[in-house]
Amino acid sequence: MVLATRLFAPEVSAGAFRLRALALALLERRAVVRVLTTTPPPTAPAADPDRQGLEVSRFPVLRDSGGNVRGYVQYLSFDIPLAFRLLFSRFDLAIAEAPPTTGMVVAAISRLRRRPYAYYAADIWTDGTAAIGAPRAVTSMIRALEGHVMRHAATVLSISDEVTARIQGFGVDPARIATVGNGVDTDVFSPGGPVAESDDPYFVYTGTMSEWQGADVFVRAMPIVRERFPDVRLRFFGQGRPSPDCGNSPRG
Repeated sequence: MVLATRLFAPEVSAGAFRLRALALALLERRAVVRVLTTTPPPTAPAADPDRQGLEVSRFPVLRDSGGNVRGYVQYLSFDIPLAFRLLFSRFDLAIAEAPPTTGMVVAAISRLRRRPYAYYAADIWTDGTAAIGAPRAVTSMIRALEGHVMRHAATVLSISDEVTARIQGFGVDPARIATVGNGVDTDVFSPGGPVAESDDPYFVYTGTMSEWQGADVFVRAMPIVRERFPDVRLRFFGQGRPSPDCGNSPRG
C-alpha cells in the first residue's frame, strides 16, 4: 500500500508523528508500505533508519519562510507531482493525509487505477477555513472537496468522537468511519530527560498556534489566573501564525 502525506518523520509535527505510527503499525501487520512524502527541511532532525519493509520516497516541495508546507501554492507543489508518482506506483490501497486537495489527487488516481483509498481525517478543514475568516467561496470549495473525498473513501480514519460526528455531517456512511483516536509517541516524548529550571510557576502550550487551534483562549484566561497567582507565566512553544490575541511573541 502507499501512504501519501506531505509530512513524515523526521519532520517535527503532529501529522508526521501520527503517520509514522500508522506506517509502523501496518508493518507490524505484515503489510508492505511505501510512503510518498517530501524532502525534509535542513532543520529537521536526522532520520531514523527505515524499518524493514518501509520504503520512504521523498520529493522536493515548496516551503514557506518557516520551512513549513503550508499554503495553497505549497500544497500544490506536493499534490501535482504526487499524481504522477501514484500513477507509476503499485498499490492495493492508498491512504491520503490532509489537506483535501491531496485527498482529491489520491481519489482521482485510485479511481483511475481501480483501487480503494482511505482518508485520514485528523481535522475538519472546512471548520478551519471558517474559523480563520477565509472568504465564503474558499470555505465552500474546501467543503465540496472534503465532502467528496470522504464520501468516496473506502474508509475514513477519525481521531475522535467529535471529528467522527462532523464527518457524518458530510453524508459519510458511519459504517465506513473508523475512530482510531489520537495519542503521543512515548518513544519520543517521555518524562525522562533534562528538566528546565524556573523560579516562577508556568503553564506551557505546545503545538501549532493559530485561530484554528484556538490557542488564544489561554491568553484570555491568564488575567483571571493571575488574580490568584500573580507570578504565573504562560509559555508557547511551537509554530504557526498566532492570532493578535496571542501577542507578537510565540513564546509568551
